[in-house]
Amino acid sequence: MTGRATRESVTRRAGTVLVVGVLLLAGCTGDARPPVVTRTADATPVPAPTPEQTRVPVWTPDPTEAREQAVQRLGLRWPDGTPVEPEVVAPAEVVPAVEGEHFRPFASHAMPTAWPLAVLADGSMVVRGEIVTNDDGEWVSEAMGVVGPKGDEPFREFDISGVSQDDTSVFYLASEVSVEGQTAVWTLELASGDISSSAAGWQVLAADDAGVVTLVASSEEDWHAVHDHALDGPQYVGSAPTPIVAGGRVYFLIPVDDAATSGDVSTVLVSRDLAGGDTRVEAEGVWNPVATTDAVYARGESALVDGALTTSILRVGGDPVLLVPSSSPLSLDGTVGDWLLLSASDAVVAVHPEERRVVAIGRATSSDPDWSGSGPAMGGSDVAVWSDDPYEEDGGIYYVMDPDAATVWALPSLLHGVVLSSRGMLGWMEATGASQGVRYVRWQP
Repeated sequence: MTGRATRESVTRRAGTVLVVGVLLLAGCTGDARPPVVTRTADATPVPAPTPEQTRVPVWTPDPTEAREQAVQRLGLRWPDGTPVEPEVVAPAEVVPAVEGEHFRPFASHAMPTAWPLAVLADGSMVVRGEIVTNDDGEWVSEAMGVVGPKGDEPFREFDISGVSQDDTSVFYLASEVSVEGQTAVWTLELASGDISSSAAGWQVLAADDAGVVTLVASSEEDWHAVHDHALDGPQYVGSAPTPIVAGGRVYFLIPVDDAATSGDVSTVLVSRDLAGGDTRVEAEGVWNPVATTDAVYARGESALVDGALTTSILRVGGDPVLLVPSSSPLSLDGTVGDWLLLSASDAVVAVHPEERRVVAIGRATSSDPDWSGSGPAMGGSDVAVWSDDPYEEDGGIYYVMDPDAATVWALPSLLHGVVLSSRGMLGWMEATGASQGVRYVRWQP
């Protein structure tokens, strides 16, 4: 019985295979599927697709979308860990600045080569101008001084006679000029007139309302009296500080010996009154001090926060006000009134630490692939200024931001640099008329 069942099963399987084979050879007459068409031997061969044809293209966002995405990727958080939700100014919302509507040029008695550096409380401009030479006719420096607020007063050079400097030295402006009221503060970097010798150090200077310059600090001091691990004077060469003046005091960084502090502290923020005394250590391990209208802020060292390496923006003498990923290229550039100004190659950000408000805009990429083209932003009392591509077509495209209004304007034409001062004053050279010197305007949105 078992042998018979096996023979019947084999017979059924064989019959099934035969039926399927007949249907395949017959083309399955009742099936709607079309017959297979084969290529004859003399037909033109179809080339195989190239790798480029078979590769799935990578999707890339358009430039506008890429700029908006750059702002969203900043990863900023408030000190309590809450993610920052910035007010994003889209590229399409940038307003073209119009002369007569957004800014008005004004005449200045400053010499054509003078470059505006800052504006004092009365509207006078601190400028860098005429070349100074020594008795042998050799170039020494560019003179610094003041031009009156109405433009009808001649250039008045600062009186630096009370500051001891070697007559054979060459000195350079090594920092931006910081202003509070009628006081201007800056750093000069000194170098020997002998090109074969090394630099001679630096001096932090302050000019009062009368234009008289006094010495606030210098690299020749014994900074060990201020901090146990401060570097010796000769080691300060090439590390001139960028001072800021706030509350009648001058704040600046001095380097310390990393090895002596196990690498935990690399800089110390000190402050000194304008008379050159009463020195205080304000904070350790901070960078980029900036001053708003009522406080000094700085970038702190990196630390682990909730398991992530994070850098804090902190109020000097107080708590952090903003948390930034340590991998972020954002730098603390300055302030705009009560706003902190930060920038990176792909974004400019204004932060109001008290109101916990953030306004941001993505930056355009450089037209030159070998040059990032995006320097730091500059802050003033009212607006911020920056360029996305300072070398495009022999001129830069510059923007102005009012963070209070969350508005950004594009300055007309290509410019050779823009200097932003307080009280809404800007100066620039137009790429099409550089020979005409600096053009001064008042911003009035």
